[in-house]
Amino acid sequence: PPEQLLYENLKQKSHSSSLLDQLQFMMKPELRRESESYITQQAAIAGYKTLVPANLQKASDLAVANLYWYFKVRDESEERVEHEVVA
Repeated sequence: PPEQLLYENLKQKSHSSSLLDQLQFMMKPELRRESESYITQQAAIAGYKTLVPANLQKASDLAVANLYWYFKVRDESEERVEHEVVA
């Protein structure tokens, strides 16, 4: 079935958490908007000037989910390093 082919294609290109988000974006587009907002905030902090809402709206679900997890993992590792330095 086409759904299985789509899943297999996305599975090859995505981390499991990103894949789950992509599937959720298809079912609930408002979840994508929440991820776009998070990406925009984190991109501004990091100085990435092209990751603005207008560009993210044009991006694929794959790109948005992968960007979300890029920033999420980066933030978690920075928090872990800060915690280790303080401890």
